[in-house]
Amino acid sequence: MLFFAAVYAVVIHYNPFVYFSFLATLALGAAVGAVAVMTAQSARSRSHKFNAALGLVFGGAAVWAQWLVWLSLNSGESWASLLQLGFRPPGIWIETLRDFSEHWHVTFSRRGRGAALTPANLHWIWGLEAAVITLLSAVVAALGGDGSAYNERSGRWTADEVEASLAVDDSSVEAWRERIETAGASPLRALPVVPEGAAPDYSPWHTLKVSCVADPGDAEFCLIRVDRVTHTRKDNGKISTSSATVSKLRFLAPDDYRALVSHLKGQTHEAAVQPEAEGEGPADPPELVAAIAALQSERFNEALALAEPHIDATAIALKTDALRVCGLAASRLERWGEAHAHFLALFALEASAHNALQVATTAAMSGRIGEGRTWFDRAWTLNLESHEIPPPTMHTSYATALANAGQPGEALASVEWLRDVYQSLPSTDATFLHLRHLPFFSAFLEKSLPILRARLSDADVVAWYQVMRAHLDEDGRHALDAHVASIEA
Repeated sequence: MLFFAAVYAVVIHYNPFVYFSFLATLALGAAVGAVAVMTAQSARSRSHKFNAALGLVFGGAAVWAQWLVWLSLNSGESWASLLQLGFRPPGIWIETLRDFSEHWHVTFSRRGRGAALTPANLHWIWGLEAAVITLLSAVVAALGGDGSAYNERSGRWTADEVEASLAVDDSSVEAWRERIETAGASPLRALPVVPEGAAPDYSPWHTLKVSCVADPGDAEFCLIRVDRVTHTRKDNGKISTSSATVSKLRFLAPDDYRALVSHLKGQTHEAAVQPEAEGEGPADPPELVAAIAALQSERFNEALALAEPHIDATAIALKTDALRVCGLAASRLERWGEAHAHFLALFALEASAHNALQVATTAAMSGRIGEGRTWFDRAWTLNLESHEIPPPTMHTSYATALANAGQPGEALASVEWLRDVYQSLPSTDATFLHLRHLPFFSAFLEKSLPILRARLSDADVVAWYQVMRAHLDEDGRHALDAHVASIEA
């Protein structure tokens, strides 16, 4: 830092160009700020405020040092007398500079020799110079850290493992902060990852920028950093962004962290947590390899025949997977009662929201409407905790099952829930809806019509749709108007 100050003083003394002197001032402030960043990191500082304060101190010290060197070059005073001056009270410094500007401002002007700068001009220039150096140093110091954390156990700084953006609605920063504090990374795993460079045709839109921070040598040192980013497209087509901090370096449980990393990378959590070693056998139970292959090849009767002998196995993992294969195969064969029984037994072993939804939809398809509704509500409650299924997907699946079972009127609550979601969104753009796991708006209009007609007259159906109109974008209103016109025709 003192070296940079000395070099700066020499450059200012010998340089005749004002603009170059200004650039040198900026360079000194940035260099001193960088030194402050390295000092803060060596002291294991993670506080932006502390780093900024350190930058101010270093900037002030640089101003002091460069003044000593510059006075030595311009006054002819010895280094010993100048060092004595350097440690005198501020009042003596101010008086010395005032005298210097009064008696030598023309001969030794820092902004050009021979230029008739008045003492007042020099005071302003020197004050501005000191302010630029100290403030720029503080800003660089505050922003220069990379947001990493220091692991006291291993004595290492962390590194970002993965960073991605997630599509999100316009929920507030406070709402997302509360969700993460309450449920960890689960709410984040329910959001779709936004492909790099993807941008919808509406404005503004929001994303959550999620950074996973870890120490490669310490599996339990896992943190996330989350920012809510607002993207706005300007009239010239360029996109500006602004961000607000949702969570700053929050610790996560290792398993929760790895599940989030897997989601951001587009992997399954199981593949990330338990990768197969090269040369090992398949992860599926050996007894079910043939059954799973038959299921994947759409040989559903064969898959059932191969898996059914294992649904009473004493090994829980084998029994669970056998029930899953049987439930999926029976569903594809439209043997709904049989599929329902398999998924019901599967839920008893693996009580997840996904399995509860499978019980609900197969109950509906086999004519057990009341039981299906009970299981849907149970799946919804479980999903509030686990966030394993996007809520629109749950309602779409359940409504589809009811409609296919010949009970479209029972799906009215689900299509009303979906209608409320469409009304709350700023766009009906296909990409925007897809990222939020919603059906395309045209598909929603088409599929909801028979459900509404099962309970409402055409006039009431039109009124039901018209509730949405004021909340839709232009494309959505055009699609809705055409749909309503086809009903009234």
